[in-house]
Amino acid sequence: MGDLFSDSASVRLPAVAPLALRMRERLGWKVVYDCMDEWTNFPGFGQSVLSIEEKLVRAADATVVSADRLEEKWKATAPRLVLARNGMDADHYRERYVRGREHEELYQLAEALVEWDERITMWRIRHYKVVARIIGDQVVGTQGTPVEVLGKMIHHNFFPALWRARNQLTTRANEEEAT
Repeated sequence: MGDLFSDSASVRLPAVAPLALRMRERLGWKVVYDCMDEWTNFPGFGQSVLSIEEKLVRAADATVVSADRLEEKWKATAPRLVLARNGMDADHYRERYVRGREHEELYQLAEALVEWDERITMWRIRHYKVVARIIGDQVVGTQGTPVEVLGKMIHHNFFPALWRARNQLTTRANEEEAT
């Protein structure tokens, strides 16, 4: 898997796909489509957006889906498809981490996602501290966002299920050591 997220674009809405794909062409970025929903059910998502989504799934370096039905929908289209369920399926993640070498690509993707999440957090911390140092931490920033909102974003994880899986694995390991 290598360093999938060193220079990458995470796409959550199909409408952003053309920009992400241009960044790949011009800068060599990887494109990861985080497919969280079945967009056919959303008002305002017409055939043009759904067509862009299909092109995105075909072109993405990885497509991460959040449900079994999305995995079923895209399995014939996506060159690299990973199921990362919404919510926490502890047995599912525990099996993949404990037996990670049997599922090496999935294990490496999970590790890359956690690393990317951590890198975003580190960037947010630095950004918040620079902004707070320059203009203060209890004012409205230059883009109209209160600086304190930046501070709260430090605690946001993009992949909370993967972080919960680590907590559960540590708890399990501690319980096994105690017995």
